[in-house]
Amino acid sequence: MAESGKKKHSVGSDSNWLKWFLKPFKDLRFRYQLYVFFICLLISAFIWLSIKLSKEYTTAVKHPVEYVNLPQDKVLTNDLPREVYLKVNGRGTELLKARLKEPNDPLKISLEDVQLEKQGEYKFSAQVPAVWFLSQIARESKYYDKLVDITPDTLVFQFEELKYRKVPVDAHLDYQLDHQVWLRKPMSISPDSVVISGIARAVDTVNAVSSEKINLGTVRNKIQREIKLKEFSTRFLSLERDSVTIKLPAEEYTESQVTIPIQAETPQGVNLKTFPERVTITYRVALKDYERVDASGFRAGVSYQPGNGQFLPVEVDRKPGYVRITELEPKEVEYILLQ
Repeated sequence: MAESGKKKHSVGSDSNWLKWFLKPFKDLRFRYQLYVFFICLLISAFIWLSIKLSKEYTTAVKHPVEYVNLPQDKVLTNDLPREVYLKVNGRGTELLKARLKEPNDPLKISLEDVQLEKQGEYKFSAQVPAVWFLSQIARESKYYDKLVDITPDTLVFQFEELKYRKVPVDAHLDYQLDHQVWLRKPMSISPDSVVISGIARAVDTVNAVSSEKINLGTVRNKIQREIKLKEFSTRFLSLERDSVTIKLPAEEYTESQVTIPIQAETPQGVNLKTFPERVTITYRVALKDYERVDASGFRAGVSYQPGNGQFLPVEVDRKPGYVRITELEPKEVEYILLQ
């Protein structure tokens, strides 16, 4: 019960204090005087701030930069500042605006007239005081009559001669040909080589350009696809193009045979007879070309010269361009010379 009484007393004390604090606010004259006080305070602060901002100050404004008109036949090899600090003079209001709203559009610093000094077989450099760009930056930054200095105070440019080299393209493809599907011709890449450019010591290490690895899965029909080339891991090398076109001439095929007589090529006045006299050629052909195949399109023979052994190899010296020979039976034959 004692604790309960204490709590009531505490709440009552707080309530009395609050009533005492708010009592003046019920007085209309007090409220009017309070309003007048705050209005005068705001006017005084405004006048003080206006006086301060009307004075001349010096401050640094951060600004992004972009370097343009670099030498076309050279590669920049060092890192340049991406931002500069512009030391400007101006009234407080102008500088406050500059500080509150930092520019997004980079200043363009032109290297068109920078004179490079040769430092070696391929290397060139230049050290340019930032004041050299003062008028150029002043015009672009809208601080033409206020810009007094730039930080950093010196810009160092290092270049190496640009070298070009043509290298083959290596396509990285993963695929499986479906049953009874073949590549009638080898895969083609267009273009099959590309030009790379960069500093000589980097260009000389590149022997081929690889494509990104692509999994084509099981291939059933011909495929033509654009594939991306792998980007170089160094900024000192670049590609003339970022992709090539690959063609996989995949087609369904069938297998068949044709049997033709063996022709003999001999020196003048020599005749011979082979055993057997005919050869069976097993070949593959695309289904769409199957009806075009005729035995007359094939020719097989042997070549005899004095001193040959007992057997002569059989060679196919004519066949349709759209077939692929897989087997000969027999591969070699015996022979006798005829009088």
